[in-house]
Amino acid sequence: SSQSAHCNAHNLAAYIQAEKSFWKVLNLSVGVRFEYFNITQPYFQGGGTVQREEESKPVFRAGANLKLARGTFLKASFGQGFRFPTMAEKYVRTQAGPIRIYPNDSLRSESSWNAELGVKQVIVWGGFTGYLDLTGFVQQFHRNIEFNFGMFGKLQDPLFGLGFSSINIGETRVSGAEITFAGRGKIGPFELQTLCGYTYTQPISLNPDAPYPITTDGNTPLSYRKSGTAPEGNLLKYRFRHLAKGDIELSRGGTSLGLSVRYNSFMENIDKVFVDLDQLLPFFDMPSPGLGKFRATHNKGVWITDFRIHVKLNRSTKLGLIINNLGNVEYALRPMVIESPRTTAVQVMIAF
Repeated sequence: SSQSAHCNAHNLAAYIQAEKSFWKVLNLSVGVRFEYFNITQPYFQGGGTVQREEESKPVFRAGANLKLARGTFLKASFGQGFRFPTMAEKYVRTQAGPIRIYPNDSLRSESSWNAELGVKQVIVWGGFTGYLDLTGFVQQFHRNIEFNFGMFGKLQDPLFGLGFSSINIGETRVSGAEITFAGRGKIGPFELQTLCGYTYTQPISLNPDAPYPITTDGNTPLSYRKSGTAPEGNLLKYRFRHLAKGDIELSRGGTSLGLSVRYNSFMENIDKVFVDLDQLLPFFDMPSPGLGKFRATHNKGVWITDFRIHVKLNRSTKLGLIINNLGNVEYALRPMVIESPRTTAVQVMIAF
């Protein structure tokens, strides 16, 4: 449970799960969780009345793992999800610098289901042991809750009512595939440890032309398609379609050397109003955020590399050098927030 100045929220849940093995090759599991949420607002809109919202729902999950051959496994799973809006999303009006965050008391709960199917192969090569995992997945949301930027306030509010608010954007689906390789062991005189993976996702809105819900006075003609910078394809905002990561570490004696790389593709769809502000704000003698220019010149994916080396000086002391963003790449994972440039740290670890 949680509590604010004028609200109380409670969440109760009960869960049961059963697991069973058959013929030493098939493992099954099934479970159900019953969720209950309520929010009580004693002083709703200053009227002195009590408003109580509550909702309960069972959610199910099931999984199976089948041994196809020695070291080869087929896996499948299905699960449901349920999320009730938080007090902050429904009732709290706040700000982060000049940006206002507006409440949405009409926000409704979201639910989802997720299905996965994959194969896992154990790999043994000399003194090295690892696995290769390939999985396909699909997740579908009903009344998906998303944090969006738009005109959720009034014209007399700061920035003409522009700000962030959580809204139900309707039906959405995220499908894709993921491949992962991980392992550790000895390669010649070296101890090797590695973890690599690539994920492709196709996050889309299933009803992009539906009008946004009422969040303040009156209705807004905006829809998900019209509010984004990439109306084609119905892509969800603030998502990366391609993600990759890799980490490898070699060690021998008291010395270890590690390299980590990660890749994010270009964030194709964001709230269009961010780009519109570049043209609007200068007319009111306000500085432009420059987001449109930044996205035009940073419209490709980015590779980020981190480096580390540790040397054991004696039984109790280890010296390390860590360099993050080795290439000093300029990139942003969120609009108008530049990530850290190259940073170098010297680390001394002493065990007592």
